[in-house]
This record gives sequence, structure tokens and C-alpha cells, in this order.
Amino acid sequence: MLPIKRFKPLSLVLTGVLVLFMSIPAQAQSAFSVRSVGIQKCSNFSADLQKKNNQAAQLIYSQWLAGYLTGKNSSAGVLDLFPIREPLDEWIRLIAVVCLSNKDKRLVEVTEATLRSLTNFTAKKNDKNVQITHSEGKKKIVVYASFLRKTQSFLRKSGYRVSVDGKWGDKTEAAFRRYKKNNKLAGPPIPDSYFLLSMISKK
Repeated sequence: MLPIKRFKPLSLVLTGVLVLFMSIPAQAQSAFSVRSVGIQKCSNFSADLQKKNNQAAQLIYSQWLAGYLTGKNSSAGVLDLFPIREPLDEWIRLIAVVCLSNKDKRLVEVTEATLRSLTNFTAKKNDKNVQITHSEGKKKIVVYASFLRKTQSFLRKSGYRVSVDGKWGDKTEAAFRRYKKNNKLAGPPIPDSYFLLSMISKK
């Protein structure tokens, strides 16, 4: 699991995620029993991720978030509510960045609100995986084809030359690189959690 200091928040992204809780009524935030680290405030979550040699706590948070997502997928009867299949770090990073803007909220509240903001990116049955290598072939990210098409459509509507075909290629990578550079987004030119948050913030 990546330490939170590598999840550098961006003003563009945070402007969008600050409104995630505006549409969630207070009763919805406490309508079910919460177990384990889900009751922790985001301030504690962020602090634990920043600590060095705190792998035990980081593992607990990682497992809780993975389990929460799995449970939500199952109860919703969908393939995946989060459009990035691998690595798990992208899911953790997404919650970490949102938490940085909502330190007084509980982890479960932020996680629930974040999932509600992702309803347009749900992967359904038979959605294909698209593997993307980056960082000179040293790393990879796996996203669902439906999500890749939506990112391409978003880029095209934003004025970037790219085909909306759900396939990864040089032109798509170039469009991601230009968009991230122009919008000062962190990370390599791929459809990662930073890009996803940017899409949400521009809805």
C-alpha cells in the first residue's frame, strides 16, 4: 500500500470531491452498523498512512476498504462499482485523496459517498479488462473497457484528439499526457484515480 504522501492532493481534484457529501442526508450516514476501522475519522486514517513502518495499520485499512468494496459489489449485483480493477492501491488512493478534504468525516462515510459519486462508472457483467503498461513497462494498471471508453469520450469532449473505442494505444496515451499536464494532475498518463477524480469534479 502506498503512503499517503504520494497521494499528493490537487486543487482541481479537491474542488470536486468537497461536494461529495452535499447530497447525502445525515441519516444515511448512520443507517447501518459499522465495524473495525470504518469508524475511524479520516484524520486518523490519513495520519496512519503517513507513518513510516506502520505496515500493520496500512494493511488493516487496505483489507477493510477492499472488503467494503467487495460487499457493495455483491449487494448491488454488479461486476464492480470501482472502474479500476488493479492495482488495489488505486482504490486506496482515491479514498485517501477524498479523506484529505474531509478529515472530520468517518472513513465509512467517505467511502460510501465516494462510491455514490461513481455510479456512472459501474462495470457490469462481461465488461472486459484492459491492461495498460506504463512507467517504461515496469508497472501496469487494469481498467474496465467501459471506463476506458468513458475516459476517451471525456477527453474528446474536452478538445483532445482520441478515438472512443475502449482500446489503449499511442493516441490515447498522448491525450492523457496532454490532459494531465494541462490540468496539473499527478501520476503517469493513464486512467488512474487522479484522472477519475478530475472527471468527477468537472461534471
